[in-house]
Amino acid sequence: MSTRLERHFGDRVVRCFHPRPADLNALWREAAARNPEREAVVSEAGRHTWGELEEQALRAASGLRALGVGKGDRVAALLGNHASFVVAFFATQALGAVFVPIGIREQRPGIAYILAHSGACVLVSDAELRDRWPDAGDVPALRHRLLSGVPPSHAGAFEALQSHAPLPRCEAVSEEAVAVVMYTSGTTGLPKGAMLSHFNVIHSVLHYQAVLGLDEEVRGLVAVPLSHV
Repeated sequence: MSTRLERHFGDRVVRCFHPRPADLNALWREAAARNPEREAVVSEAGRHTWGELEEQALRAASGLRALGVGKGDRVAALLGNHASFVVAFFATQALGAVFVPIGIREQRPGIAYILAHSGACVLVSDAELRDRWPDAGDVPALRHRLLSGVPPSHAGAFEALQSHAPLPRCEAVSEEAVAVVMYTSGTTGLPKGAMLSHFNVIHSVLHYQAVLGLDEEVRGLVAVPLSHV
């Protein structure tokens, strides 16, 4: 991989990979185009190829758009380590929206704070965690609460979004646009939301690939919550 010096975020001059994907959608969709039949995610819920994952994400993106989600909106995820987390993440990026992961060990007060502070308009949550959902008055911007892990016929089922036709194209976004807001644990005060751009995340991925010599034959075990990384 070659690199060059570039100016970003105003007056910061940083060494960057070049060429590189234009945004996160280009990153994950290029992987799907190269390897549609190769496994992308293996979890307790099953095995998903890149082609399946892409289709599910683009269908979910259409479903989120039908709920009014658009560029720059915050979509929060209270999800464990399974394919729905990845689908929700890719679907959010496809709309140019911002993903807000919440650790599943977080309790009701912390969840309420993160949802309110981030201004999330949608929460995608594992069904077994719904008893931790905050009251509506504590999260005025939250318009929709979706359940993962219930039948698609269930009211508010996240998987029901995949009944929509796939999103025809991903939203174009600047690589300096915010892609993810990750909240600190709040051990010394209220949690703080760290804003990660498409530029940040792409370079993290490319650094891992370059330094560890990763290729398409490698399988990685995620032993920590996806919401942490």
